[in-house]
Amino acid sequence: MEHNIFYKLLDEALSRQELISIYTDKENTEEFAAGFLISINKEFVLLKSISPNGKEDGIEVINFNEIYELSFDDFYLKQLKYLFKHSNELIYKKEINFCEKETNFYEILYKFKENKSLIAFVLYNKIVHIGVVNDIDNEYVLLQEINEKGKEDGFSCFKIYDIIKIYSDDEKLRKIDLLRKFE
Repeated sequence: MEHNIFYKLLDEALSRQELISIYTDKENTEEFAAGFLISINKEFVLLKSISPNGKEDGIEVINFNEIYELSFDDFYLKQLKYLFKHSNELIYKKEINFCEKETNFYEILYKFKENKSLIAFVLYNKIVHIGVVNDIDNEYVLLQEINEKGKEDGFSCFKIYDIIKIYSDDEKLRKIDLLRKFE
């Protein structure tokens, strides 16, 4: 193997089992493969791929000549490594016991508030808000917004009757909830 910086970095990532990003599509720079190297040679890189949710996602064989960029130790990869180490928590489902006495949105929202559940609201205008119910009355709900990286992102207040759907405990929300613990 040649001893330029590119090969050296790949070799170090392989020996340290470091999570890396490999870019091959210059037309779509948002597209890349993230994972752990299995092997490298002059023809290809063999990568154990990790999905954006931190789960093992198969094996990728990448033509070495198509690689134009490598990334190491950036915020995204640190977050992905955290998700990978805690991916079993993405399976865990938070149980909230609902019963027949919850007959309207207020009562359901109050139950989510009591449990400090991360939820997503879809409002009549198709806008989605993700967060934790901070306060509620008979007409309005105050939501502590949580962004997709798990960070607090201000507050939103809206009318309860504008809510079309409420999502709770799906895989996307479990990922965001897990990222709330990431520092």
